[in-house]
Amino acid sequence: MIDGYLSTGQVSMACHLFNNMPERDAVAWTAMISGYVQNELFIEATYIFLEMLVQGVFPLNAMYSVLFGAVGATANLDQGRQLHCMLVKTQYESDLIIYNSLICMYAKCGLIDDAYSIFSTMVSRDLISWKE
Repeated sequence: MIDGYLSTGQVSMACHLFNNMPERDAVAWTAMISGYVQNELFIEATYIFLEMLVQGVFPLNAMYSVLFGAVGATANLDQGRQLHCMLVKTQYESDLIIYNSLICMYAKCGLIDDAYSIFSTMVSRDLISWKE
C-alpha cells in the first residue's frame, strides 16, 4: 500500500502508513526511500535513509541504486562518494544495477573519469552500462 500511495504522489498517506507500522523491514524502508526519490523529495529520502541506519536496518541493493539516482539528480558528489564508500564496505558481490547506477551518478556529477573507471572494472555489462 505504501508503494501504491507513493506512486500516485500521495506522500502524506504513505508516510502515515509507514510511521504507524509496528515493525519496518528493509523492504518498507526501501519503498519509502524510492517513493521519496520518485516524487523528487531528495532531502527527505536522505533523511529517512539515515534514520533507517540509526534503527539498525541494513540497506538492500535496490536502495543503493535509488540513492545513487537521487545523488546524480542533485549532483551532490560528497553524498555520492559517502554512499559509494558505504557500499564498498558492506557489499561483497558485484551487482550490475548498482554499477550502472554508480556510472550514471558519477557522470551526472561531471566525473566522467570516475564513471569510466567503474565501467572498465565491470565483469559484465548490459545495454544500460554502455548507454550511461
